[in-house]
Parts: sequence; structure tokens; C-alpha cells
Amino acid sequence: MKSILLLLFYFQLSYVSAQQPYELQDGRDGKYCYQLKSIINSKPKEILFGIDFFENGDVYLIVSNKEWFDKIFSYANGITIDVITKEKYKCNTEDINGNGLFKGIVLAPLYKQNFDANLKFLDNGAILLKVGHLPKSLLNKEIEGNLAILNGNIVCYYQKFINIPRSTWSILPMGFYTDSLINPNNTQTGIFHYQKKFQTAILFSKNKYSFKESVLNQIIDSLDLRNFIINRIEIRSYASIEGSLKTNVYLMNKRAEGIIEKISTRTPEIKQSSIIASENWVDFFTDIRGTEYEYLLSLSKSEIKNKLLDTGFSKKLEPYFIKERKAIITLYVSPKNEYSKTKNNDIVDSFDLAIRNKNINKARVILKEIAARIYDNKLPNDYLNQLEIPFEKENVQLLNDKEVYEYDLNQTPEEEVIEKLNELKKLTNDTGHINYNISAITLHQWNNDSNSIIPNNLLEYISNLPVQGIDQSLVKRLLINYHILLSNYCYSKGKYEEKDNALQFIKETYQSLNLTDEDIYALAKYFAYYSQFNWAESLVDSRIDKINVNEDLLFYYINLQFYHPENFSSEKFQKAILNAENLNLKRFCNFFKPNDKGGASIQLLDNKIFRTIYCESCSTK
Repeated sequence: MKSILLLLFYFQLSYVSAQQPYELQDGRDGKYCYQLKSIINSKPKEILFGIDFFENGDVYLIVSNKEWFDKIFSYANGITIDVITKEKYKCNTEDINGNGLFKGIVLAPLYKQNFDANLKFLDNGAILLKVGHLPKSLLNKEIEGNLAILNGNIVCYYQKFINIPRSTWSILPMGFYTDSLINPNNTQTGIFHYQKKFQTAILFSKNKYSFKESVLNQIIDSLDLRNFIINRIEIRSYASIEGSLKTNVYLMNKRAEGIIEKISTRTPEIKQSSIIASENWVDFFTDIRGTEYEYLLSLSKSEIKNKLLDTGFSKKLEPYFIKERKAIITLYVSPKNEYSKTKNNDIVDSFDLAIRNKNINKARVILKEIAARIYDNKLPNDYLNQLEIPFEKENVQLLNDKEVYEYDLNQTPEEEVIEKLNELKKLTNDTGHINYNISAITLHQWNNDSNSIIPNNLLEYISNLPVQGIDQSLVKRLLINYHILLSNYCYSKGKYEEKDNALQFIKETYQSLNLTDEDIYALAKYFAYYSQFNWAESLVDSRIDKINVNEDLLFYYINLQFYHPENFSSEKFQKAILNAENLNLKRFCNFFKPNDKGGASIQLLDNKIFRTIYCESCSTK
């Protein structure tokens, strides 16, 4: 079922007249195809087609909705698949397009009278139609399929596909209230929590990886890092583009390692770190635009590198290079506390003493320290069970904190923690933070089963939070998540108008929030899931040419732009491509894998721009 979730319509090829296999004729602009084209044009965006190749060589068409399958084939009576191999795009091949509508090996057409014997009806309402079987010559090769819908021997519809990750959208991160708002963040190494995020930059001299320690000390002092624990440090280290890539990578990694080492001498509690090293092509191309060196923009990277072997020419560009040798440092931090160095064996005794002395603020600080150690695997996951807190009014905030930590550590299911938090509300009139946590956890519960019924009174519950002291921006974030889940529920019930209303609410609401790149990425995937690609592109547009852009967001933007060949030569798209190559070349090259193998499409290589980039950076030639 991967194809039905991931493949979207790409663009039709231009009409041509030529001899076609199986005596098929291109009649897409003729009278025999008018009604079929009309019905396909009226299809809701959410109704998808896809081509899937099974391991045994069987080739299937997948349509996400039986009703629309029947509508389409009430005006058409046949289908075939044009199978394209990646071998076609070898870098030493001159003519890759050829003549005619079909570009690969065409399977024998399957006509309507034979559909029933080849149809399967899936539980989710989708249709699976076996179209044919691959010839032996194509087995175990990198291939894609283009769809041709027929009226007799007339090709009325021909479609490429492109893959976009649109089935993995998620709700926005919300965080939970304990003694402060804790923010979760996902990395490849797992989840970490932080309270604040700082970002700064350090410049380096040519061929140097050392830097003035006073500069870093000034940064640490300005950020007041003495009072924080660094939960995670991320460094993007950039070299100017002259010199060999091997030398530049060495310099960049040494620069980043030196920064981490120096920061560790001042704040040794660093828990996680990551380094990305790349040459700074993005800033270089930005800096030379409008100068006498703008002509370099028309050259390939290897051509520019060759010109820079001339030391005289390289020296002339040094004023630009000076600004491009830098490291961008991102720090995720949480406040230190007086119990950070308390031994594990003693920390429960400290907590019990604070409870006996009715020092609730101190007990909350200790509880937070215990939770942090559990997150870092320095204490067992069930350690919170050792803590005893009397169920009394004066302990409401402390009890709230404990329930949130236990939930966040996957010790308590949503239904149980919501019930416990509601019990806490009976002890106090100050319920704002508790109600916020109940709202956030209820949204998580609904998200885990988003096709279930709408939680009773949840919208009203969230809407009342501002009068209880909860910041309006946090409430809007909850409301956006509510409508994300509402739209999914309405879609599952076929209530498309209500789904569209929820989408419109989100579009109008997110613009007033200060969104992180991670937030933008989540919303862009959500908009794309419902085929609102223009909204998704508008959302990410302002970030993609920034050198510190989130990697996932950058790659998603490029994936969206694959639907707009007219933008491939634009300055913004070219910057995005450069940025992507620098950040993660392997991931960038994966775009050119077959679309049912995680790539976007091997047929992107029909375009000269991508073919040049691919052959220069991705192909072994």
C-alpha cells in the first residue's frame, strides 16, 4: 500500500504522434477522451492513483477509492503501464528521451472485460488491480511505472508520478507544564527535553581551526550559560569553497570539535552533540550576486573549483571567503539547580525531607532533577514510584508535575493520567496549568487513534484556557492540533466540506505564531497530505535559502518543488539544491531513486538541470 499513500500526479508529457506499441494511439486531445479527462479533472485531490511492483514481478494499479475507480472506468475501458528503467539515465548516454509517447517498455494492455479476475478490494476501500507482469529483463532492476488509461486503442491519459512523504504528518509539539513548560525535541538518537534554545556563530581564519577562547567565553557569558545545563549542542561547521573537499572537511570537523571541547571546559554537563560539516556554497553564491564575479553562478562546482586553483583569482575572492568560514552553534539548555550533583542514593532522601518540611518549591526542583536523570538513563524508568506525595491541596503543583513526568516517560496511559489530573482539580481553584496538560494529553490520545470519535467538549475546554492564565500562543497551538485531528476525522467519515473548514482554520491561525523549523515541517507535511501544495510551499518559502535551515524542512521544500519544473532554474531553488547537497549529499542523491523505493523519481533525470547535478555529485559514472 505504500504507493497509494506516497504517489501523486506529476505532469503530463507533451502530445506527440508516432508509432506506438500494441497499435496504441495518442488521442489525449481528441473527442474520444473528452469525457474521461473531464471526470479525472473533477476528482477530489484526496483520491490518489499509484503503481506498485511486487517482488514476484506482478504490476498493480492502486486507486484509493472504489467509487472513483468505477467512475473513471465508466468512461475508459483499458489500462497499461509504461515501465522506465534507471539504466536509461546513464551519464554517458546522449539521447535519453527518444520519440513517442512511451519512454520505456510497455506492458500488454488490460481491458475492462478482464478487470474482475484481476481486482482486489482492500479493507480501507482502495482498489488493487493487477495490470500485468514484468518481463524477465526488468526483474531486479531499478524501475518506475507511468500510467496510461485507454479508450479502446486510444491513450486518453498518460501520467508520471512523483513520491512525496505525505503520510507521516504529525501534530505540533505542545510541551507540558511542570514547574516550567518543558519542550520535547526529537533527534535520530532519541527524544531530549529543554527549556530554552540559543543560537550564535563564530568566524574562523583561512586554513585555521583554532579560535580565540575569549570569543567563546564572551558568548558563554552573554548567554549566561553558567546557570544552565546544555542538553544538546548542534554545530554546523562551514568552510569557504576554495581548496580540496577533503582538506575542508578536516578543517570543518576540527573547528566543530574544538568548539565542543572549549564549551565543555566551562559547562561539562553537555549531554548530546552533533556536527554537520560542509562547504559554504550557499553564502558564496549569495555574496557574489550583483558583483563582477556573478558569472560564476553559471558554472558547475567543479568548474569553479578549477578556477580557484589560480591563487591570484582566489585571492581576489578572499573578501567574500572571510565571511563564509564559520560555525553556527545551536544550544538547547535547561536551568541548573542545587541538586544537580546530589548522588542518586541521596536524592530521594532530599525529596522526602522537602516534603516533610512542606517546602514544595524545593521538592519540585528535586522532582525535575530526578525526571531529568531518568530521561538520561541515569536512573531506572520506574524510579518515580519510590516518591510518596500526600494527596493534599498544598501539594497540587507537585502532584501535577509527577503525573506529567510519568506520562512523558510512558509509565501511565493517557486515560489514566487524565483521570488523575481531573482528581487533582478538586483540590484547587488554580487549574490553568492542569487544564493545559489535560488538553495536551487528550490531543495525544486522540492522535493515537485519530479516526475515533471527537473527544467530548475538547474544543470548548481548550478555548477557555486563556481566561485561566494560559498564554494565547500556547492555546493557538492546541487549537491548531485540534483542527489537524478534526480534519483527519472528517476525512475518514467522508465529510470533505468540514475537513476543508478545519484546514482553513489552521491556515488562518498558524500565521500569528512564532513557528520553529520543526513546526513548519510538520504543518507543511499536513497541508501536502490534503494536497494543499501551494499552502505548504508558502509556509516553508522564507526559510529554505537560509544556511541554518532545518534539514528535513529543506528537503521537503525541494520535494514540493519537483511539481513545478518552471521553478527549477530559479535562484531560490538553486540555493536550496546547493544547501541540500552540502547538508546531506546521500539524502539528496536518494531523490533520484525509483519512487516506490523511497526516491522522488528517477524520471527527474529527464531534466537537464538534475541530470547535470546527478552526474557531477551522485553518479559513479
